[in-house]
Amino acid sequence: MVYNIYSASLYKTAFTVFLNEVLLRVLQIVFIFIYYFGYFDLKQFIFAFVSAYLIQLILLMAYIYKVDKFSFKINWPFYRTFFSNKVIIYSFLMIFTSFASIGIKMVDQVIMGHYLSLSSIGIYATSIFMVSIMEVPINSLERISNTVAANSWATGDLVNIKKIYYDSVRILMLVGGYLLCGLICCSNSIFQILPEEFEIGRNCMIVMALCSFVNLSTGINTTIIATSHKYFVISLFLFVLISTSVITNNWLIPKYGIIGSAYSTFISIGTYNLLKVIYLWYRLKMLPYDKTSLIVIFTIMISGLVYFIPDITNPYLNILFKGTLITIIFGVSTIKFKIAEEVISKIPVLKNIKL
Repeated sequence: MVYNIYSASLYKTAFTVFLNEVLLRVLQIVFIFIYYFGYFDLKQFIFAFVSAYLIQLILLMAYIYKVDKFSFKINWPFYRTFFSNKVIIYSFLMIFTSFASIGIKMVDQVIMGHYLSLSSIGIYATSIFMVSIMEVPINSLERISNTVAANSWATGDLVNIKKIYYDSVRILMLVGGYLLCGLICCSNSIFQILPEEFEIGRNCMIVMALCSFVNLSTGINTTIIATSHKYFVISLFLFVLISTSVITNNWLIPKYGIIGSAYSTFISIGTYNLLKVIYLWYRLKMLPYDKTSLIVIFTIMISGLVYFIPDITNPYLNILFKGTLITIIFGVSTIKFKIAEEVISKIPVLKNIKL
């Protein structure tokens, strides 16, 4: 994580995103398959699983050394002048925020373990793991926007802060809507591939996908608040998030099972993001929704109709077929209404298309 932050401060994030979101996941999936087919025992599997992080670290260190030639020598004069009451308070708040951010991802499964069986937790974890692909765009964007937002606050450049906030909402709504439609419209085929007992996790996956879309639709508001002089607000909102999650999980899981936990997450994340949107609207007069947002919502609604097209028997062909239809609908809308002009202009094949 330290080297990820170091890389982001150099505005070098493409390779770190590849390591975090692609290489690490591929290695872990490979080790899971090796374990599944009996070539690893449990101890060897755990060792290999952890080694994936070591491989990531070594590659990341080598990359940063190549682009920056960093040194392990400690700059003691800097440390003597760096620490102050403000820095210490900020550090403790960010530590709390980090713990809270990690905790919120686990609290539902911990509470679920109290009320439900281990197999139910496995089905729930599998369902939300499939949704994790929707978080890749915002995770990637936040890595670079952290540095940009912090620099803009330091120089008092509110125009740039507003721009990255509005642009992040526009792009993430588009990408999130595309992935949302893909997951929902292909949900029958996805769970057809999995063992039959996982079918109860389908609705859970759909609710969690909607939850991720809500999160993406509010852009990088967390980054903007956390890098401002009102950074403590994020800690306050996270406390509300965790409290809401604990209360709603304990209320809904006994009544509805694993789908109850999905409902709880939707309520908690929805409340958390609503608070951040209202805060930025109230404090900075920034509300990043306009006619483009309505176009994206309309595109999602049109793409959602693909769900009602009869499925092809072969699940893989059905995913390919419906995925292609959704891609065409989103592609036409994106080009026609110039929703992501800065992206399209970088792709020679697309930038010359007129609709």
